[in-house]
Amino acid sequence: QSEYRSIMFWTVVAVAGTAVQAYGQIYQGEAMKAYYDAQAMMKEFEGKVEGTKAKEQGNVALANLNATLATAVARAGSGGAGFEGYLTTLTTSMRRAGGEELKLTQLNEKFIKGMSVFEALQLRQAGKVAKKTGYLNAFATMAMQGASMQQQGMFEKKPKTKTPG
Repeated sequence: QSEYRSIMFWTVVAVAGTAVQAYGQIYQGEAMKAYYDAQAMMKEFEGKVEGTKAKEQGNVALANLNATLATAVARAGSGGAGFEGYLTTLTTSMRRAGGEELKLTQLNEKFIKGMSVFEALQLRQAGKVAKKTGYLNAFATMAMQGASMQQQGMFEKKPKTKTPG
């Protein structure tokens, strides 16, 4: 009887230990998912910040272009010159260069925001995988413990013995 109780006690301890280990694996998977979700939110935020910076650079480029064009027009007007010839070529060239710089900053803004969304999606996917892995590891731990206990004969019925007397 005492040997049977000792075996039952250690069986219960083994099952409880396995359950705690499985819970830890699930908890770790959930924690990793939360971590990756937080990282994804940070990437999205960084993308918005960097995109706003790129947009601001475009606004500065446009303001510089307008100031340069205004200066060229004012100088031409004060000198009595019209927009023919050199001034027309100069302003056209400046508008083209300024427009290209503005377009480049707009493309940068879109690229930065798009990359941050892409990175955030990757991080969220990694979180989903980490969560699933935690559950799968927990299941595997429980299954392996069950198989080990089965091999040790823990699930066999104890033969009933009659006590003499």
